[in-house]
Amino acid sequence: MSQSVIYAAASAPAERALFDALDALPWGQVPIAHTATDKGHGRITTRTIQVLPAPEDLPFPHVSQVFLIERYVTGLRGQPISAVAALGVASPEPGQANAVDLAGYEFGRRSRHAGNSRYLFMLTREGQ
Repeated sequence: MSQSVIYAAASAPAERALFDALDALPWGQVPIAHTATDKGHGRITTRTIQVLPAPEDLPFPHVSQVFLIERYVTGLRGQPISAVAALGVASPEPGQANAVDLAGYEFGRRSRHAGNSRYLFMLTREGQ
């Protein structure tokens, strides 16, 4: 069976409700589950991911896990260049995709799991 990740889409009101629900989760209390650091093109990029089981009342169907990915870019001497955060939902159960796998879906835009198609939905809010 082919390997794939489906990037889902939602209407603007549904997307806003989902973003608000994910943003309200206690991310400050969730440990970082995976960190990846890359050096190249005159900068250092560090990405982290935090993962939680999906709340039962989440306004989006067929979600097993929710996550927060943060990306920090600095110059080679440590001067900050940018910081971006993205909230997301994923359909694979934790036994099918752990934090490293979810990070790989987003960081590398790839799936490493055989079986049914899975989706990953990312939400970002401009200017925050």
